Amino acid sequence: MENTNFDSFINKSKLYLKILLLSLIIFIFVISIILNYCKHDLVLGLIFLLFGLHIFNIMSYFSLLKKCKQIKKYFTINNIINELKNISFNVAGNYILTDNYIIDLTSKNFIIKYTDIILIYKKHVFKRYSIDTVLNIVTINNKNHKFAIDTDCNTINLEYKDFSDIILSKNKNVLVGKTKENKKIVKEKYGIELDRKNYSPFQILLKITPKIFKILIFIFVGCLFFKLYNFIIT
Repeated sequence: MENTNFDSFINKSKLYLKILLLSLIIFIFVISIILNYCKHDLVLGLIFLLFGLHIFNIMSYFSLLKKCKQIKKYFTINNIINELKNISFNVAGNYILTDNYIIDLTSKNFIIKYTDIILIYKKHVFKRYSIDTVLNIVTINNKNHKFAIDTDCNTINLEYKDFSDIILSKNKNVLVGKTKENKKIVKEKYGIELDRKNYSPFQILLKITPKIFKILIFIFVGCLFFKLYNFIIT
C-alpha cells in the first residue's frame, strides 16, 4: 500500500498511460518490420495476443482516469476535498483509503463511509489459476463491495493488503464474519438479507453487459489489427 495525495496518484496514472501509448507506437512499428520477414501463424497469434493485452491495459488506465475525475468531482461538490490530500492506495485491490472513506475503483457506487459499514467478512474465490482471498464489505444501504486482499498466485507481482483492521479501528460497531448470528442481527436491525438473492433475467443481463461490451471491444480491436496487417503486406 502506497501513501500519497490524490493529485500525485492521478499524475502517476497519466504518466503510465503515456508510457503505454508510446510503447504501443513502438510495438506497431516493430511488428510491421517483423511481418515483412515472418508471417507464420504462430507468430501472428502471439503478436495478436500481445497487442490485445496492451490495448486492454491502455483501456484500463483510461477507465481509471475517468473514475478519478468522478471521485474528485464528488469530493469537491460535498466540500470534503481535504480528504484527498493524504490517501493510501492499493493497485492489486483496486481501492483508495482516506481518513473517513474507502474509494472502490471498480464500482459505480465508489464512495464507502467507514460509518456506513455494518459487516465485513472474508471469502475464498477460486479462479482459473489462483485462489484469491476477498474482503466483502456490507454497508447500511445494502451495498456489497469486494476487494482482493490476498492470492496464492506467485507469478503476480502485486502487493495485496488486508485492511480490515483499519475498518475496525474506524468503526467499532462493525460485525465480523458472515455467521448465523451476524446475519440475524443484520436482518433484524437493518432489514438486510445477506443470503444469496434470486436475480431476475433482466438483472443478470445488466450484470453481464459490461463484460460482453469488453469482449466486443477486444474483437473490434483484433479486426482493426488484422486490417492493419493486410494493409502492410499489400
